[in-house]
This record gives sequence, structure tokens and C-alpha cells, in this order.
Amino acid sequence: MNGRPRLFDRLVDAVRRARRQQPRPTDAGTRLINQHFPRQWGDTLTLAIRSAQPVTSPAVRERVTSALIPFGRAEHVTAVGSPYQAPGRTSAHRHIAFATVQFGVKASKIPAGEAKALMNDARAASGGGLSFYLGGDVVDMSETPEGGPSEGIGVIAATIVLLISDHTSQAMTGPARAHMRPGFIATA
Repeated sequence: MNGRPRLFDRLVDAVRRARRQQPRPTDAGTRLINQHFPRQWGDTLTLAIRSAQPVTSPAVRERVTSALIPFGRAEHVTAVGSPYQAPGRTSAHRHIAFATVQFGVKASKIPAGEAKALMNDARAASGGGLSFYLGGDVVDMSETPEGGPSEGIGVIAATIVLLISDHTSQAMTGPARAHMRPGFIATA
């Protein structure tokens, strides 16, 4: 063997390690926030809310407020920001709003089961002219499976394509290079 399988294994290992690594705060502002507000260090989910009635109506407001309760009880959640707590969280026509779900850890540390439970809470609260949609890294990571055999096959296929294309380009330009001499300029 010419070492390619070992190189491939090292490449796959490096990709998997990179996925698991936590980003290190490098700027002073991030370090300051992490030091004094550790509950704000993790990732955030956005809960988009669409309503047939204005989200500011008492009936919708009550349903939205009730729907946020299960999110606050999740293990890694440190805070839930209601669309009614801060200005700018409700659209101009009052039928779309958003809430935030703050985690105390990065998305990579949140079990897929916890993320799926939050997605189920959003689905369960939807209905009767009110819909909840989750977005963010936590949801993306829970819906995207960790690498496995298919990832390995993809990396192998990409490697083969690169090797073939490299050899093809050398084969195509080889005859042209063989006829070129120093100081000689080829024209088409």
C-alpha cells in the first residue's frame, strides 16, 4: 500500500475532531460576557410565531405565553425571551413574532433528544391559526446526523475524483509540455 488509506483515515479523523471542538472566544467582548454572564455563553434558538389573528390580541398572547413554558423547563435552557418583553419582536402587521431560547452550552453539547423534544413542543403548541417554527444550530445539528458510512463514502468519492482529474489534467497537458522548450512560446 502506498499510504493512501492512512492518509484518508487521518483526514476523516480530523474532520470529526473539528466538528466536536468548541470555538474558543478570541475577542475581549466575548471573554468578558462569558466571564460575567456564563448563562449567556451557549447557543440560541429562535422560535418564529405566525398567527391568523394579531399576536398582540389577548387570546393569542395567552397561547404564546403558555407555549413558551415547556421551553424554559428544558435541561440546558437558561432563559426564554418572550416576543412581548422587548420591542422589535413583532412584525408591523402584528401577525408574525419571535421568541428566543438561550442555552447555557453550545449546540454540539445539547443531546439530540432534548432538541427533538423542543421541536415536538413547538409542533404540539401549533394549531388553531397559530404556528410555531424553530430555527438555529441546535435544530440543525439534531436533524443532521453525525458522519457515518455515507460520509466516508463521500470523502472517498471526492478523493477519487480529485485524483482522476489531477491525472487527467497532467495527461492532457503532458504532450504540450513535451514540445515546449525554454524560450519557446506556444500559440494556438
